Amino acid sequence: VGKGACVRCRQCDVLDNEDGGVNVLQGALALTSGSKLSANRGSGVRAMGQGSWAVQTDCTIALNGWHGVSALEGGCAFIQRTSVTRNLGAGVNAFSAGSASVVDCNM
Repeated sequence: VGKGACVRCRQCDVLDNEDGGVNVLQGALALTSGSKLSANRGSGVRAMGQGSWAVQTDCTIALNGWHGVSALEGGCAFIQRTSVTRNLGAGVNAFSAGSASVVDCNM
């Protein structure tokens, strides 16, 4: 998802991708609810770049090849009522001016 774009995923399976499950870049927005993001080669969800937002509600983010949720370089992630487990890296990782909010999650 790139600059100025908005993607909504509701009750989707985002599985077995060569990179991350959902990559939000350059000020884009991704809204994901009731979905499974699993077994992706990179992070389950990544928000990267100023103004980029990844919002996950009622999702399962598991078994990804890197972090479950990653926010960096000014990107923001909001995770609510979501299970973030068994990823190779951190469950939630915010660094390099990224920020993450976690509410009522299983980690």
